[in-house]
Amino acid sequence: TGDLNQALYIWNEWSQAGTKYQGEKDILTCWQSFKADNGISLGTLFHIAGSYGWTRPIPDASELFSAVNDASGQEWAEPLDLINRYGISEGAYNREHWPEVIADKAEETSLRIGSDPLMAAWSGLAHIMPVCSDIHQVQPKKHSTDYTERPVLWMMAVGEPSCKKSPTDRDNALPLKSCEKELVKHYQIEREQYLAKKEFHKIQLDAWKTTTKKTHAADNHNAAETISSIPTEPLSPANRRLTVSNVTVEKLADMLSDNTGGLTFLADELAALFNSMGQYKSGTSADQQLWLEMYAGGGYTIDRKGSGSTYIDNWSIGIYGTIQPDVLKGIFSKNVNDGLLQRFIIIYVNEAEMGKDIPVNQAVMQRYERAVERLFTDHKIYQNGELFSNDYPDCIRPNTIYTLTDKAYDISTIARERIDALRYSGLTKYIRQALSKVEGQMFRIALLFHLIEWADSEEIAIPKQITRETMKKAADLTTESIIPSMIKFHSELMDSTSDAQAIAKYIISRDTPLSVIKERDIYRDMSSVFGNVKGNERQKAIDSAMSDLIVCDWVKPIIEVGHKRSNSWIINPKIYTSMLDTRNAEVKKLKSIKQKMNQSHERRKQEKADCQ
Repeated sequence: TGDLNQALYIWNEWSQAGTKYQGEKDILTCWQSFKADNGISLGTLFHIAGSYGWTRPIPDASELFSAVNDASGQEWAEPLDLINRYGISEGAYNREHWPEVIADKAEETSLRIGSDPLMAAWSGLAHIMPVCSDIHQVQPKKHSTDYTERPVLWMMAVGEPSCKKSPTDRDNALPLKSCEKELVKHYQIEREQYLAKKEFHKIQLDAWKTTTKKTHAADNHNAAETISSIPTEPLSPANRRLTVSNVTVEKLADMLSDNTGGLTFLADELAALFNSMGQYKSGTSADQQLWLEMYAGGGYTIDRKGSGSTYIDNWSIGIYGTIQPDVLKGIFSKNVNDGLLQRFIIIYVNEAEMGKDIPVNQAVMQRYERAVERLFTDHKIYQNGELFSNDYPDCIRPNTIYTLTDKAYDISTIARERIDALRYSGLTKYIRQALSKVEGQMFRIALLFHLIEWADSEEIAIPKQITRETMKKAADLTTESIIPSMIKFHSELMDSTSDAQAIAKYIISRDTPLSVIKERDIYRDMSSVFGNVKGNERQKAIDSAMSDLIVCDWVKPIIEVGHKRSNSWIINPKIYTSMLDTRNAEVKKLKSIKQKMNQSHERRKQEKADCQ
């Protein structure tokens, strides 16, 4: 035919009948390895075929004037949606998913700062979680009294540095910082009192030793009386905390000994936490295993080299922080099956916008502050006794167990059935592993919502049952936001077609539909994806990505005579019609990014002009 693309198509079609056929991607890889020299000519091939009885047909001249459909002479197939592979996108913000006090604060913060309201809502929850003591637990099932969940979540916001997480967190952290400031002041007072008592104890002990020595010298002593008269050493005060950051497991053990209500790890960047796990051990999993145990909470014994064993009443910690998508993939691309990532709620953060220069809504802020303060009061009273004091070591309140109303139980059952059905829907094993944690997360959220709604009310005592309305918020947040984001996240993290997805987004988001994409276009416009890969490795990465796009019917290669690999590809025109919703979403996203870049450029120009 003289057309290498036609030849490739014929060869692929013929090869499909063989038992060793492994797919079009394998065919293309083999095809690109062929060399144009040292082969047999077409005439020789005809001669060999003729010796076995083949007769060359007379060509139909009318075919020379027929319309050309594409590079292979065939109609295009429907392309596979690589961008939205499971027919869902990450969960968006929905006010109905949240307690009113959290929703109001998220929307107010988002309006002023310009951050994604979904991230603002999760940030608000993360900064109220530390004052929700682990003494509160929910019993999800009617008859399984030994199964409870605590108000503890591991949350990870996945977004670029420009998502305005830090200013959003600072805004939500103000009430929490006031609570922590109170704890620090109380500890400083107790510490000063302890040091004074310790000094007095030393004086008493010295006096006791002198008296005991004289009694021994006179040989007039009673051993039992001598021991009982030893001055009692004062107890060191507990260092009460709500949050931690940049801490080792060894230090955490000491801190959790003083904080039976649990702690929350808050960090701007979670990468440091992930990279630090096991940094002091010869193996890389020792610390990580201890962190995994902290997700469940409860009593735990820490064995330390040189200092013996320490029993922790409640080995529990919550986590909230941000990580960049590329950094996350670099950390976990080779190790995602250890259960760590599966414990995290994934929060996809949209690009930030320009916030409005308006004053803080004091009514909204005061309502949020009141909820935090009420929960803090409950937390500190029952942490280790009245007013978190060691003067009452036996006053630890037993765990408070909350149950579901019948209607709330019905809502939870429906949600659990939906979650269970997803486990058998053909998803990858990594997604199924993450789904196994979702049910517990749903009940933990329901308990947090229950405590927050009480703190936002006028009720004196916390109700012992979680209502249908509260359970529905938690169930809807789980099924409509958490699960879609989790599926998208784990599929992209483990999917070998991630580079192909990036190119697919580039193709579909153009204002004017493309008919051909060239290798130089990819080099020039996609440096964020392929810029760090050089030379042959970059060619291999692009060839692999384009092979995936060929298999998914997005493109077909254009192989020029004398070249063994393609550097340009014809684009399937159907992607611009059959995936219209996906295209519109990507075009909108790209326009938004360009608009923000232009606004930033104009602001810098204006600032420069004002300074002159």
